[in-house]
Amino acid sequence: MLQFASCQSKPSLPQHIIIYRDGVSDSQIKLSMEQEIPGIISAVHSAYLTLFPTSTYKYNPTITFLIAVKRHHIFLVPDPGHEDRLGRDKTTNNVRAGTVVDTTIGRQDISEFYLQGHASALGTGKCTAYQVVYSSDQAQVSMDSLQLLTNFLSYGHQRAYKATRIPTPVYFADLLCYRGRVYAKPESSDGSWDQNELPEGLKKKHFWL
Repeated sequence: MLQFASCQSKPSLPQHIIIYRDGVSDSQIKLSMEQEIPGIISAVHSAYLTLFPTSTYKYNPTITFLIAVKRHHIFLVPDPGHEDRLGRDKTTNNVRAGTVVDTTIGRQDISEFYLQGHASALGTGKCTAYQVVYSSDQAQVSMDSLQLLTNFLSYGHQRAYKATRIPTPVYFADLLCYRGRVYAKPESSDGSWDQNELPEGLKKKHFWL
């Protein structure tokens, strides 16, 4: 990300980095906070020093870290007595795309909200829970802003013309992990890896979409 920003005609490094993390269970949240977040902060600083070794500017962007939880047992349904106020998809009887709940059912120990970003074509739609486990500058990023951004990012997938259940960066990360098995797969039982080098023309393109 920093390398891409530095290669632009007018380099502009991000002052705030928002990370969406998928595939973290409740038992792994503490591990993620203790190991992954410090590692990300250290990697950002190291990447900046590598790209700008002579710079005297102290690059210290703020970071917000969210975990997207898909495996839970919460379903959002419209209240029959307040359908006009809450909104209802008349075709499937689900709540409308973009519905957010951040009170009553959320966790008490972590800032959490539930977002149903997509419109289900059939059956009961399932929302995604988002847990804000780290933010280095709470004053600059409000929960309302994170909810709005998360909903907007659900409309960016190149394979769909409607909103998806999770933000586009999370979907892209899943696709990259899947494609990674093609270019780095175990060659033998001794644990060695056969790393197939990408063609030069594909390294900076979204070929995996």
